[in-house]
Amino acid sequence: MSKRTTRRTSNAKDAKTDLVLCGQQVDVAYHVPDVQPAAMGRWRAEADKIAWTDTATNYACVIRREKKGGHLAYFVGLPQSHPLNGWAADAIPHSLVDVAGGLDYSAACDKTGPEDRSVCHVPSGSSHAADIWWLGASCNHITDIIPDDRGHAARAQQLGIAQEYRDVAEVYARCIALASTLRDIENDGAAS
Repeated sequence: MSKRTTRRTSNAKDAKTDLVLCGQQVDVAYHVPDVQPAAMGRWRAEADKIAWTDTATNYACVIRREKKGGHLAYFVGLPQSHPLNGWAADAIPHSLVDVAGGLDYSAACDKTGPEDRSVCHVPSGSSHAADIWWLGASCNHITDIIPDDRGHAARAQQLGIAQEYRDVAEVYARCIALASTLRDIENDGAAS
C-alpha cells in the first residue's frame, strides 16, 4: 500500500477518502467499529469496507470485513450484460472461475443494507445498482487466520497447517485477479 488514510466514521457523507491501495485510488473506505475484531492485530488498522472501480476491467469491487470472525471477503460486481450475471456462486464451475476456497457469494446489489457494510458499489457509468450482480469469496479457510475464531486456529494447529492473515493488500490482489478472470469470461462469452 502506498498511502493509508481512512476517516474514523461510518457516516456516508464523510466516507470519501484519499486511500490509495496498491497504486489504485479507491472511491470510498469505511472504518466500522462494530465489525472490527476484538482480538488485537494488524487488522485493527485496516478499513472495514473499501470500494472502487477496477481501472483494468471497469468492474465495481468491494473488500468487506465479515462481522462473524473479523476476516476479509472480496466481491466483484458484474454488469447485466455479463454471461455470469444472475448465476449462483456454487453453480459456477471451478474450472471457469478458480479462486482460493472457491466462490461463496452471489447476489444482487444490497441496496437496503447500510452503505458501510453492504455489498454494493455503483461505479461511474453504470445506470443503477440493480444492474450489478456480485460474485465473491471469503478469506476464512483452514489456511487463513480468522481474527476472532480461536477454534479455527486450534483446528489448523492440530492438523499442522500454517495459517496466514489475508490483509487488505493481499485481498485487493485477489479481487482484481477475480475481476480480470471475469472480464476474460465476458470477452469470450464463455458461460453463455
